[in-house]
Amino acid sequence: MKQYKKTLATSLIIASSILPIQSTAATSNTNTQTKEQPPASKIILAKVNDRPIYLYQLEPQIQAELKKYQKLSSKKLSSELKSRAKNQILQKYINAELILQASQKHPVNDIEKKVAQYIEKAKENNLPIQNEVAIKRQIHIDEYLEAHDLISPQPSEAEVRAFYEQGKEQFVSTKDKVHVQHIFVTKENKKQIYKAKELLENGETFENVAKKYSEDENTKEKSGDLGFIVKGYMPKEFEDIAFTIQKATLSDIIETEEGYHILKVLEVRPAGTTIPYESMKDFLTRGLASTVKEEKIKAHLKKLHDNAKIEIFNLEE
Repeated sequence: MKQYKKTLATSLIIASSILPIQSTAATSNTNTQTKEQPPASKIILAKVNDRPIYLYQLEPQIQAELKKYQKLSSKKLSSELKSRAKNQILQKYINAELILQASQKHPVNDIEKKVAQYIEKAKENNLPIQNEVAIKRQIHIDEYLEAHDLISPQPSEAEVRAFYEQGKEQFVSTKDKVHVQHIFVTKENKKQIYKAKELLENGETFENVAKKYSEDENTKEKSGDLGFIVKGYMPKEFEDIAFTIQKATLSDIIETEEGYHILKVLEVRPAGTTIPYESMKDFLTRGLASTVKEEKIKAHLKKLHDNAKIEIFNLEE
């Protein structure tokens, strides 16, 4: 239950971005035809396992897509282009319908509690609140996507490592860099920097001293870690020491316009150095995540397509 509460707010937003599974697509079988509906309501563009998808459901998105094309050209849109736009939107709706149907077979525990949580999170995120039937349908979709790891799949360690090794020659530092920790105090608190220096010289860890004395709120809870810096990032007086001091050596007190620093260099990375895998891992993982998600969704949809009865017609009407 805790995991569901944690992921619900994001799944409200993410699920619809993975596939077009919002109210229009998801209600393809709950709408009844009335006299007030446009003639397009009678036109069936496709059937997915005998469930119809009507033209009127796609019409707003088709028109929006055609407007994009129209902005790019002053010429009248060809029938071929209109047909292509209609087909692209239809394929998305077919995918949505396949996911919807599969999700309806997916078991969900504590559905009533989850409906209440869903409404609560929707209010917190200023999202429209649907009726209970629609909410239950969306919860089934969200949990189905989560169960099949389609919301935020991540590349494996082996995949990230392989990508790094294949492109290793590209991951090279183009500038001199140093990985620095620092302790900073303002000029009005000058006495504190001497206390910090004394503790460090007496064997206290940089982490503990940074947390106690540093006034840099962005780094004090991270052991004063500034990460890798290049020249031009910090004041000149700071960089003159940072780029010349020996690795793991504690600096003297450095005065700059802002205040006083004590620094320690954790790693030196000259220009032309291949960046180690561990330093690239998080960056590459984030970069590969979108590709992994795209491939996983594509494979999952193919499996659903292969096991479904799909009929397409009336695209030229």
